[in-house]
Amino acid sequence: MDARGDGGAIMFRGSTERLGAHTFKASAIVEPDHGVVGGEIGWWADAFFCGGLNLGYFVSDSRKVTVFRLDVGLSLGAYRVVYGWNFYTAPPLIPGINSSELSLMIFFPVKTLR
Repeated sequence: MDARGDGGAIMFRGSTERLGAHTFKASAIVEPDHGVVGGEIGWWADAFFCGGLNLGYFVSDSRKVTVFRLDVGLSLGAYRVVYGWNFYTAPPLIPGINSSELSLMIFFPVKTLR
């Protein structure tokens, strides 16, 4: 699970299931500067080269939009450098949700108590 800020955006990401080199994830996103709230689900393939497919839904005032994002990058241990392209299903575009993004991700292991 990681939390990060991107120009005012606060993202909480947590993997829901990890199967070998594949990760299924769910994220909640709050961007207070533009009043954006949303969520994402996604699938990742992780090796030295990594990639993912994500589906997001964002709300800002009365505008709602669904976004598909393709991510590609490099992964080394707990670190990823990823570039992603957002594809909107319909206008209007919501300020604060860019057409593309560059991310540095650092993952911290969370121990599950049983």
